[in-house]
Amino acid sequence: MLWNKRRPSEILDPTVVEPSYGDPMIRCIHVALLCVQQYPEDRPKMSTVYAMLSYENMDLPEPKEPGFCRESPKKFC
Repeated sequence: MLWNKRRPSEILDPTVVEPSYGDPMIRCIHVALLCVQQYPEDRPKMSTVYAMLSYENMDLPEPKEPGFCRESPKKFC
């Protein structure tokens, strides 16, 4: 929900993560959301995940609905 509300930094725990790690951590969250999309054909291959995490200037697509979540689907979207 925080990702869809454009507030990904609120996902990070400030007691664990230093502010300088913010952008790389948000990128990791973005890639993780791509990996749990509902339909397997929408999920990136591991070689693509490696590239996404290795090259910070690589553009990432917006993640689609996850295959599962703890909240009801209406609350996620």
